[in-house]
Amino acid sequence: MQMIIQYLAAAVLAFLVTALVGRFLVPTLRRMKAGQSIKDIGPTWHMSKQGTPTMGGIMFIVGIAVTVLALGWQNLRAGDYSALFVLAFALVFGLLSTAISAETATAADMRLQSTTGTVSLKNAGGKSVSVREGMKLYSGYTISTSAKSYAYVSLDSTKVVKLDASTKVEVRKSGSKLELLVSSGELFFNVSAPLSSSETLNIRTSTMVTGVRGTSGVVSVTATGGSGVSIYDGTVQVKSLASGENLSVSAGERLSMGQSGTATTELTEADVPGFAAVEIAADESLQERISADSGLDVGQIADTAEQKLAADEAGSHD
Repeated sequence: MQMIIQYLAAAVLAFLVTALVGRFLVPTLRRMKAGQSIKDIGPTWHMSKQGTPTMGGIMFIVGIAVTVLALGWQNLRAGDYSALFVLAFALVFGLLSTAISAETATAADMRLQSTTGTVSLKNAGGKSVSVREGMKLYSGYTISTSAKSYAYVSLDSTKVVKLDASTKVEVRKSGSKLELLVSSGELFFNVSAPLSSSETLNIRTSTMVTGVRGTSGVVSVTATGGSGVSIYDGTVQVKSLASGENLSVSAGERLSMGQSGTATTELTEADVPGFAAVEIAADESLQERISADSGLDVGQIADTAEQKLAADEAGSHD
């Protein structure tokens, strides 16, 4: 009878400690985005586990450790170390699961940070995938935005891409080599810190490949099949897919490539599209970078951002 009471006491204590630790640990892991990334090849109901913290096993380890030390201390002092085997077992498998989860939630993951309006997503096989905030984007996924709809793709806290309305982009990834294939519309990119030597981020259209290192700007595809890149701060290298020529585009410049050839022009405040202007208006550090590097009047861009966005949306709707 005494042994049964000890077992029950151990179970109750382990439960209480685990619940108490979990109350603080789980929200912390969610804020750190240490969540599961569920692939779309399984049953649809399994997708509900998307974002579930992957290192939650830590709270069970703590619960077991406290129980072993609190209720098994006398046995340990008497030379009975059997309870330590239970603790060692929990520690080994806990560390293994933590290592695996760290591999599945790296900062280099492309994620669909947020969406506004109607945004659709398809996998590499063309199958529709449910859109969820913070979900991981795998190589071959295609994002499409409708009119007055926008999507944000993040790599980490220093690399953000925003898709304009009526834009279609395919995600390609191989290790730390990332590529966005823009087949229609335009996207705004803001890389506030230079990429490491092992990272690459290319934005590809039908006519050019833009290598982004640490800069901001807009890549666009025209209805006639041409494309262009506008740089707001920093410098990018652009490769022409027709000639193989590499061109440098600096802050305050726009490079256009199409059937009529290649042309570089100077940017004006009016050239900044509304969907990008509202991002500039909301980011003071980005404004400082653009002002210092391009000479554009960021005050004017910020002050007219909402009106410009509304005008652009009205124009696309018409």
